[in-house]
Amino acid sequence: MSSRTRKGKVARLPFDIREAVNNMIRDGATAAELNNILASKGFAKLNGTNWTNWRKGGYQDWLKEQDRIDAIRAKHETIRRELEAGGFSILDKTIYEVAQLVSDSDMDPLKAAAAIAALKTAVTGADRVVVQRERTAISKEVLELQRKKFQRDTCALFLKWYEDKRATEIAAAPGIDTADKMDLLGKLMFKEDW
Repeated sequence: MSSRTRKGKVARLPFDIREAVNNMIRDGATAAELNNILASKGFAKLNGTNWTNWRKGGYQDWLKEQDRIDAIRAKHETIRRELEAGGFSILDKTIYEVAQLVSDSDMDPLKAAAAIAALKTAVTGADRVVVQRERTAISKEVLELQRKKFQRDTCALFLKWYEDKRATEIAAAPGIDTADKMDLLGKLMFKEDW
C-alpha cells in the first residue's frame, strides 16, 4: 500500500464505506451508482473529479493491498493443503500427545481411547458445521451477485429497447392487455428463444 496518506473526499469517508465503494468500483459501478450509495448512507454526493482522482489513487492503493492479502491467503491455503495431503493434522497430533499422557496414568486404556475418539468425533463434527456455514455464506454471496447482475442486465435491456420504436409501439398499444404486450415484447426481443 502507498506510504502516502490520502486526504481526498473519498479517503476521508469511514473505512466500511470506502470498502463498499472500492468493491463497487471493482465491479464496474458508475459515479452515479457510487453517489447513490453515499446518499443512502447519509453522505454528500461527490463530483466526477473526486471519483476520477480516487480511481487513479486510493483505489489503486486498495487494489494493491487486496492483491497482497490474496497472496498471503493463497500461501496459507497452500501450506494447509500440503500438510493435510501429507496426512498431518494438528488435531491428530494433539490427540496423539494426549494419548501419550493418558498412557502414563492409571486410567483404563480402553476408556481413555474411547474418550479421545469421542473428542475427535466432536471436533470433526464441529468442523463439518463450520464448512457448511462457509458454503451457505458463499451460496448467499453468489445469489446476491447473480441478483445484482440480473438487475443490471435488465436495466441495460430496458435502455436498449426503450429506444426501439417497435417496442415503444407495443408498450403504448391501446386495447392490448399486459400479458399480451409482454408476449409481443418477448418475441421482439428474444425472437426464437422466446
